Amino acid sequence: MGEPNTAFVDFKATLVDVQAARQKFQKEFGTAQPEAQNKKLAALMRVAIAVHERSDEYIAWEVKQAIDAGVTRDEVKDAVGTALEMSGGPAFEYGMHALHAFDTFTKGD
Repeated sequence: MGEPNTAFVDFKATLVDVQAARQKFQKEFGTAQPEAQNKKLAALMRVAIAVHERSDEYIAWEVKQAIDAGVTRDEVKDAVGTALEMSGGPAFEYGMHALHAFDTFTKGD
């Protein structure tokens, strides 16, 4: 199979550095484990980012995490609204995907 590409090895080392920096930031600023009241806010920010990024898999994952953190459908709607405000029309359809995911995950509640 041969030796790994040098650029790939260098890139992988960079990712390790990024992960180490992220962990240091979380430790210094206390973001590794948000307090209960901040878990919902953090989850909703991730939903808004997922809609902005327009990734169905990411949206579904983050909506499920948000539900587990105790968010309501109206709170998800607010997060979607924020994403739409920042992303414009292209994110509109994905905002609907987020609400559909919420309804799917909470069906029967």
